[in-house]
Amino acid sequence: GNSCLSYLLHQCGVIGGGIINTDFSAPVLATMRERYPDVTFRRDDARCMSFASGHFSLIVDKGMLDAMSSDSRESVGNVTAVLAEYHRVIRKVTGVCLIFSLFGHDYWQTFLHNSTDWAWDVQVIDATPHFDGIVEDCELISQDCESQRSFCGGVQATF
Repeated sequence: GNSCLSYLLHQCGVIGGGIINTDFSAPVLATMRERYPDVTFRRDDARCMSFASGHFSLIVDKGMLDAMSSDSRESVGNVTAVLAEYHRVIRKVTGVCLIFSLFGHDYWQTFLHNSTDWAWDVQVIDATPHFDGIVEDCELISQDCESQRSFCGGVQATF
C-alpha cells in the first residue's frame, strides 16, 4: 500500500531494518520506492507469496485484508487464501501477525476460527492510543502520514 507505516517502522529500527513491503500494484511500488528509497519494496501477490515457509517472524497487515474483502463472491476465497499464506510464511510458535482493520475483530475472528487446523491464538488489541505514540517518538509526522494516524485497531494472531 501507499501509507507511511513501513517507513515509520524502518526509521524506528523495527526488526533491525529487515522490513520487506509487498504490494501487487507496480505503480504503487514505483511511487513508494521513489518516496522511501531506503525501504525495501517488492511485488508479490498475498494470495500466493513467493517467500519460503516460515520466512517471517512478523507480518503487519494494515488494511490489505480490508481491501480484499467485498461483497463479491471472490472475497471469501481471496481472504482465505491470504490468511493461508500468512500461516505458511510466518514462523511457527514465535511468529506474530498483526492485522489492522476497520472491519472490527468479530469479522476476522470468524475467518481465523474457521481454520481449525491452523491453531491461531487470537488477541484483540486497540492500537489507537499506541499508534500516535509511535509517530511522535519517531518524530516523523508529515502531511502524507497525517491520515494514517487515525487507525482504529487490529487483531493479533500468534502461532
